[in-house]
Amino acid sequence: MKQLRYVMLLKSERGAWKEEINDYTIDTATAFSHATDMIAQFNNSLRPGETRRDLLLVRTKFTSVSNEGLKHLWEKWGAVTQQGGFDTYKCKICGATGKRFGLSDSIIIDKKYKKLIYCPNKYQR
Repeated sequence: MKQLRYVMLLKSERGAWKEEINDYTIDTATAFSHATDMIAQFNNSLRPGETRRDLLLVRTKFTSVSNEGLKHLWEKWGAVTQQGGFDTYKCKICGATGKRFGLSDSIIIDKKYKKLIYCPNKYQR
C-alpha cells in the first residue's frame, strides 16, 4: 500500500485555491496521475450550477510505501460532526488524533502528531 500526500492548485470560474490530499492507493499512481484522475472524475460528474475545475500544479509533500501493520487504528471521537464539516478521530493504540472531512475515506493526522504517520505502538495490537 502506498500513501500519497500532495498539494494541488486548482482553478475554476470562482478563482484559484489549494487543496491538500492525503490518500492511500494500492497501485503505482503518482501524485500527478492521482490528481488528474480525481479532477477528471469530478468534472465528468458535475451537477447543475457546479463549474469545471482545472488542475494548475501538483506538489508532492510525502510519498511512502506503508505496511498494513503500521496503520493507526482509528476510532471516531465525538458523536457530532464539527463546524467546518469534519469528524475527529483518535488512534486506539497510540492516542494520535486526526480529522476526516466530508465523506472522505482518509483521515488526516493533526499537525502535532505529523511525525506519527505510522502507529509507533504496532506491537500492542
